[in-house]
Amino acid sequence: TEMKLFKAERYFLFVLLFAGWTSLTFAETPLRAPLVLSPITVNDTDKSIRVDGYLVDWPQTRMILLNQKKQATFGVLNWKSEYSFSGRIFMTYDDQYLYLSAIVQKQSDVVNTNKGMALWDGDCIELFLSSDPSSKHPTHITKSDYHIGFSPGTGCRDPQMYCFNKETAIGGGRVSARPSLHGYILEAWVPVSFVHGLEIGPDKATRFNLALDEGGASSGN
Repeated sequence: TEMKLFKAERYFLFVLLFAGWTSLTFAETPLRAPLVLSPITVNDTDKSIRVDGYLVDWPQTRMILLNQKKQATFGVLNWKSEYSFSGRIFMTYDDQYLYLSAIVQKQSDVVNTNKGMALWDGDCIELFLSSDPSSKHPTHITKSDYHIGFSPGTGCRDPQMYCFNKETAIGGGRVSARPSLHGYILEAWVPVSFVHGLEIGPDKATRFNLALDEGGASSGN
């Protein structure tokens, strides 16, 4: 079964500006382009996913690439190539959880000692998710939107997740991370019940965007 997510140009523009003050930040779509919605189909899974940082139990799913200079929204002068900093992100879901995993390539150390509202300030993946696809305000946050950060923690020793615009931890959520040869791998689940009003399943649709933040000396963090 399938659910369609719509990635939006300039979606949550204000928050991405805020998040990019000190980070090298990639957005799934360039922020300065005209508003365009393009669908990505996310398939559900009937497999049990452990969320342990090992992706062997993941089903085959669409890969979202954050690896181009035109996607860099801040710190573009620090970015050299996809080998210096880039990410591959995957999403799936079942009747209980929305799952996200990321394979991030970077040359510098994995750095993020922050928690809570400061979690974006370092290595972090940001998910912007709307539970109201009919919202008439696609460029700023409304009550139906969720801005969630997933951090591997410094050296992948203390992974964290937090919902910024609701200013709350994610009850029932789980995040795990581990170092890889050239960066880190992160895996998380968010309970569907946390995103109030989100209708998930076949023939359902909503809007989303992703941002990838880099921590370490090269990004200013």
